[in-house]
Amino acid sequence: MSLKGAQGAKIYKKINHKKEVVKYADRWCVLETYVAEDHDVQGQVMQTRFAIWTDIETGITLREDQNGGTMQRLSHITLGAHPDKAFDLPKGYKVARTIDAGQLMRDMEAAENSDDPAAAVRGLRDNLDKYITKPKQE
Repeated sequence: MSLKGAQGAKIYKKINHKKEVVKYADRWCVLETYVAEDHDVQGQVMQTRFAIWTDIETGITLREDQNGGTMQRLSHITLGAHPDKAFDLPKGYKVARTIDAGQLMRDMEAAENSDDPAAAVRGLRDNLDKYITKPKQE
């Protein structure tokens, strides 16, 4: 489920849903595995197998597999501030706002498990400003 398409969000039935804490890429993660079941336009049942590794500290998805193939993978992760000289902002540009992705992920999961998931996700989409963090003062 994505915020981008939340207005017409489709909620899939999760089968064999499991969560466990594992180590992946030297980071502690929650590994969530499940089969998403949906019906196509002809009413046929379709199943998609998912495995998602989410970093516990940052809330960032490090890897996502779908039907046994890797859809995305992050590696060589180093947390911390960038050195002051690592990047100079071009003239006329300023530091962008960032989003608290970890809190957004937790709220999306709560929305997905609510009585009206589509409405809950629309509410998140309409209030994304609450997840925006202030940039560091220069």
